[in-house]
Amino acid sequence: MAGQAPKAVGTGVVLLLIAISVVYFFNSRENEVNKPQDGKERAAQKDQVVIDEVLTGAGVTKEAPTDEVVEGKVEVDEGVIRQIVAKREELDQTVWSDEVTAQKYEEPFIGLWDKMRSSKDQMNELADFTFEDLTLGMPGEPTRHDHGIDAFLCDNGTQTFDPAQWKKWLSEWKDSGLRIVQSEWHHSRFEPSEESPRSDVSFVLDLANDSEQAFYNVRGKLVVHWKPLSTPASRPEARSIEATDVKILKRQAAPIFEEAATMKVNTKARLLLIANDIDGDGLSELISPVENALYWNRGDFQFEQDSLFEVPPPPGLGFSGVMADFTGDGRADFLGAGSNGIVFLYPADENGRFTARAKPIFSAKDIREPTVLTAGDIDADGDLDVWIGQYRQPYSGGQMPTPYFDANDGHPAYLLRNDGDGAFEDITEWSGLTEKRNRRTYSASLADVDHDSDLDLVVVSDFSGIDVYTNDGTGKFSDITDERLSDRHAFGMSLSFGDYNLDSKLDFFMTGMSSTTAKRLHQMGLGQEEFEDYQSNRPEMGYGNRMYLADGQDFNQATFNDQVARTGWSWGSTSFDFNNDGYRDLFVANGHNSQKTAKDYCTSFWCHDIYTGSSKTDPKLRDFFEMNRKLNFSDQGISWNGFEHNVLLMNEGGQGFLRIDFLAGVSSEHDSRNVISDDFNGDGHMDLVIRSREPVNRTWSIHVLENKDDSDGNWIGVNLEGTSRSGLGAKVTVKTPSQTHVAPIVAGDSFVSQHAPVVHFGLGAETKVEEIEIQWPDGAVVKIPSPETNRYHRIESADIKEAKAAEDSES
Repeated sequence: MAGQAPKAVGTGVVLLLIAISVVYFFNSRENEVNKPQDGKERAAQKDQVVIDEVLTGAGVTKEAPTDEVVEGKVEVDEGVIRQIVAKREELDQTVWSDEVTAQKYEEPFIGLWDKMRSSKDQMNELADFTFEDLTLGMPGEPTRHDHGIDAFLCDNGTQTFDPAQWKKWLSEWKDSGLRIVQSEWHHSRFEPSEESPRSDVSFVLDLANDSEQAFYNVRGKLVVHWKPLSTPASRPEARSIEATDVKILKRQAAPIFEEAATMKVNTKARLLLIANDIDGDGLSELISPVENALYWNRGDFQFEQDSLFEVPPPPGLGFSGVMADFTGDGRADFLGAGSNGIVFLYPADENGRFTARAKPIFSAKDIREPTVLTAGDIDADGDLDVWIGQYRQPYSGGQMPTPYFDANDGHPAYLLRNDGDGAFEDITEWSGLTEKRNRRTYSASLADVDHDSDLDLVVVSDFSGIDVYTNDGTGKFSDITDERLSDRHAFGMSLSFGDYNLDSKLDFFMTGMSSTTAKRLHQMGLGQEEFEDYQSNRPEMGYGNRMYLADGQDFNQATFNDQVARTGWSWGSTSFDFNNDGYRDLFVANGHNSQKTAKDYCTSFWCHDIYTGSSKTDPKLRDFFEMNRKLNFSDQGISWNGFEHNVLLMNEGGQGFLRIDFLAGVSSEHDSRNVISDDFNGDGHMDLVIRSREPVNRTWSIHVLENKDDSDGNWIGVNLEGTSRSGLGAKVTVKTPSQTHVAPIVAGDSFVSQHAPVVHFGLGAETKVEEIEIQWPDGAVVKIPSPETNRYHRIESADIKEAKAAEDSES
C-alpha cells in the first residue's frame, strides 16, 4: 500500500520467540520419550500384546506412518527456520502489506470481542467502544415466521448517536432488562487509505430479556470509516460507523431445545460417536467406541455408562468404524479400521453385546488415518460391503495438501466387497474408484442419488470438496462430479441427505469453511503472482456450505444457498424435521480452535501456509510448523475460527432457510464436532447430540439436547433395527394424500458419527398416511398400507422374508 508502512513484527523478536520455543519443545519431547513408565503404561503395553495376538491373522505389524514425528532427540536446523521466518516477513511487507494493515484495523473489534466474552456486563463493554458518530437504522414492521418469530428489517429511517447518546441509549435498554449473551465480529472487507481507511465488519449480537422471556438475534454489517493514524504505532480509532443490512429476529417464548444430559469424554479431536438401540427397547443408546464406552438409554434422558467391548482395541490405537449387521443374524456388529492397517470385526452376541474378541478381516499397510467407514450392498447380493475413507493431517511431517483446492495426496481409500462368508476382498481398482482415492476424506455415504435402485457413493473431503460416483448395479462406479454437479470445491467436512424442497427427490448438503479472511483478501486483490490458480480458487474454497438439489440427472446448487452457506468453520451436520412441519431442517456444528483471544490465525493460513511446502514430508518444515503452532496457539493464545456459534437452519416451506439457533436455544460457542439427531425419549420430537470442547478448560463433552417443541405437527417413524436385513442402504418412502416423503438410511454422514437406522418424518397438518414403502438395493420391498401416524413402525424379519418370497415367486 503506497504511502503507509505496514506494521510488522521485528525479525529479531520473532526469531527469539521461536528459538525459545525450539528449546522448550524439544527438551519436553526428549523428557517425554525418556521418562520411566508407570503402572498404567505397563498395563497398556500388556493389553497391546493381547490385542496383537488376537489380530495375528491379519499379517500386519503396527507401524508408525512415515509422516509422523519421530520420537527422540531431534536436530533442529535453526538456520532454515530463520529463512522461513524472513521470507514470510518479506512477503508481509510486500505482497501482503494491505492485509497486515487490515489486521491492525481489526484489532479494536478483536479487543471488543475479547472484553465482551470475559465481562459480566457485555452492554457496558459495547458502550465503551470509541467513535465520533454512529448511525443505526430503525426497525420497520415485522414479518411473522413459524414459532412466533418476528423478523424486523432496520430500514425505517435512521438515528445518529454521539458517544454520550449511545451510552445513554444502551443504559436504557439495560434498565429494561435486556442483556447481551454472546456476539461475533468478523472483518469482511478493508479499503486502505492514508486519509480514511474503511472496514466492513459483520456482526452478530444475541440478546435476552429474562423477565419477558424474550430472545433477540441481531445481524448486520458495520461500515467503519477510520481516523488517520497520528503515528504508525497508533491504535486505530473509528470516526464514523454506519450499521447496514441489519435484521432483527425476536421470539418471546421458552427455548425449543434444552440440555438434558452431559457426559464428559476423552479429549481426542476425532472421536467416533454412534446412536444405536442395543437392547431393543426402541430408544437409542450412545456409543463411543474409541473410549470403549456404551451409554445405556434408561429413558427420560438418563444415560448409564458401561463398557462396549469385553476385549477392546489397544489403548492409543486410532480407529474409526461402523455399526451394522455384517453377519446376517439381525444384530448390529462393529466393523472398525485401525491406524495399524488392520480392519477388524466385532460380531454381536445374542444380546447385542461385544463379548467376543475382534476378528481381522482385511489388512493394508497404508491404512493409517481412517476417518469414515460406510457400508451398503453395492452389488445387490444381500450383504454389506464397506468403503473406508482416510484423512491425512496437514502440517504433519512438514507436508501440506497440494493444491489446497483439489488435493489428492492423502492415504488411500478402500472398497471391500463382502463375499457373504466373512471374507472381504479389495475391489477398489476393479470398481473404478482409484483416480481420486487419495482425497483427505472426512465423510462419505452409500445412497441411491440417481434413483435407479442401487447404491451410489458420495464423498466429502477437506482441501477438495465433494465427489459423486454412480453405481451400475454390480459395484462398478463412474465419476459424475464434473458432469452433474456445480461448484464442487470446499474444505469439505460433513455430508447430510434430505429432500429439502419436498419434490420427492433426494438432495444432499455439504459443510465447509466460510472464511471472511479469504473474502477480504480476494476483495483487495492480493496474492502471489506465481500461484494464480491459488487466488482464483480462493472465493469458491472460502464460500462455505453447499446444498445440492436434485434436478433430473443433475445436482444444482440451491438458489437460496447463500442462506445456508456462511455458518463458520463447520463440522458435523444433520438433516431432521425438528418441528414436524414436513420439511427437513438442518443443524450444523461450528468452531475450530478457540483459545484465549478471538485474534484469528486464518490470515497466516491464507497468506503463507497454503503456499508453503508440498504433499511430500519435509523434516525442516515439520520443525517450523511445530514451532509456529506452539508460538501462535499455546504461547500467544491465538484462535483459529474461534468462538463461532452452532447453527439451526429452519426450512421455510422448501423455499429457503431461516437461521434461528439462538432463539431455539442451540447456539453454543463451544468448538463442536460430532452431531446426531435422534428421538431419545420416543415422543416424536427429534433431539440433538453434540460433542464439543469448552474454550477455557479445553475439556470435551457429549451434550444431549431435548426437543421441547410444543407445535402440533403430526409425524411417523420407521425403525429398521434388529431385522434380518441391515437397514443401511434402504430407502424409505412415505406417501400421504398431498405429498411423498423420501429418506435414505446411511452411514458415514455427519462428521465421524453414525445415526441410528431409524427414519422420522414430520407430516405437518396431514393426519393420514396412505403407505410406507421400504426398498433395499437387492430388490426386497416391504409395504405397510394405511399405517397409524404419530408412532414408530418396527419392521420385523418376517415382513422382509415374506416380501422377498413374494418377489421371488413373481420373478
